[in-house]
Amino acid sequence: MRRLLVPWSGLVVAVLAVLTLVGATLPAEAKAKRSATSFVYVESDPGSVTGDGLTYLAAQPSATIRVEGSKRAPDMVITADQGGDSFTFTIDRDLPDRITAGVHEFDPLEPGGYGFLVTLPRSLGATLQGTLDIRQLEFSKDGLQVARLDLTFTAYSSSFGSGRLRGHLAYRSTKSLELPSTRGVLQGGEWVQGRRSLLNAQGLDSGEGRGEIAQRLSMGGDGQAVLVRRDWPDFLYPENHVDKVAWTSPTAGSDADRLYLSTSGRFSVRAGADDTVWSVRPKGAGKGTFLLVNYDGRLLLVSARLKVLWSVG
Repeated sequence: MRRLLVPWSGLVVAVLAVLTLVGATLPAEAKAKRSATSFVYVESDPGSVTGDGLTYLAAQPSATIRVEGSKRAPDMVITADQGGDSFTFTIDRDLPDRITAGVHEFDPLEPGGYGFLVTLPRSLGATLQGTLDIRQLEFSKDGLQVARLDLTFTAYSSSFGSGRLRGHLAYRSTKSLELPSTRGVLQGGEWVQGRRSLLNAQGLDSGEGRGEIAQRLSMGGDGQAVLVRRDWPDFLYPENHVDKVAWTSPTAGSDADRLYLSTSGRFSVRAGADDTVWSVRPKGAGKGTFLLVNYDGRLLLVSARLKVLWSVG
């Protein structure tokens, strides 16, 4: 019998082609499982007493995410500590029930059901009702610790205020993610120019409270990008706010008139569409990287897996 001889180089090429084809046909969910991520992301409407209209992100490496709970416990606490600010999310059930994966309605007035308490930095607490979608919940082998958690939620105050609160909490999650799309976010391929700004707005429905516009990034008149942070020296008197410049790009005196984020994750200050005056592209930036003006007045470049790659302010 005559043997078919295949050159080693041809065999290697064939194997690589098969692996490439398999990788290309994997669903997005399978591809996402290659890296775990931990973060807290919350966005809120004006009129939300708890969120105060702001967009919040606490993510690694600047934030520490923790989860306390066990396989048999009727409650679970997710915390994020970042720069002196603390986020706390508490899920609880009546004994002897335990928390399980799946979609659950929560209402503090419903006996035997789920309860969900949210505490955000610099905001008021409120009794909440809404829906939890626990997409991933895994425990250690002994069942005493949470190994992975991924959940999304939508909530509203059952006492006062009309705005809704939406969030995504992840702890070593391997689930697929949906990137933010609020007014405070610049996606790859988008521009900021003219009168447009990236806004992290806050305030009540009436337009009072803490002001219509708080943290913002825009182009100044001297060729600089300007990041402005709004502070309140006295929490009880929101009308007495102070706007402070938190960061400016090193482009003063140039002809720069716009900001741009490329699809490869490069953030640049440009004069016209093609002349780059200054830019930054940190390690890890790529497809899906976005720019965010955070609740605390910082400017963040964030990866598609919600890890902070670069920050100023």
